[in-house]
Amino acid sequence: NKILTTQNFKGGQCTSIFGGSEINLTQVQLAEGKNVIDIVAIFGGTTFIIPDDWTVKIDVNAVFGGFTDSRIKHRPINPDPNKEVYFKGMVIFGGGEIKCF
Repeated sequence: NKILTTQNFKGGQCTSIFGGSEINLTQVQLAEGKNVIDIVAIFGGTTFIIPDDWTVKIDVNAVFGGFTDSRIKHRPINPDPNKEVYFKGMVIFGGGEIKCF
C-alpha cells in the first residue's frame, strides 16, 4: 500500500503479478498536460483511491478480469477538465478499481 503526496504527479506504472496493491492519490496535485498511469495486472490487482474531482479516462484491456471506475455515481461530482488522468494497460485474470472517499 502506498500514499503519494507529490505536488507534480505526471503518472507512473503499477504492476501486480500474483498479488495486489492499493495506491492512494488523494493528496496528489496533477501536473499540467497528459497524466498516464500504466497498469499490468496478471493474477493480481490494484485499487486506486483518487480525488472525486478528477476526470478519468480508462483504456485497459481485460482478459478474464476487469478494470472499473467505482466512484459513487449518484452524488454530484464536478470533474475538473484540467485534472485529467488516463489509466492504460492490461489485466489478465486480474483487475483494478478506481475509488474515492
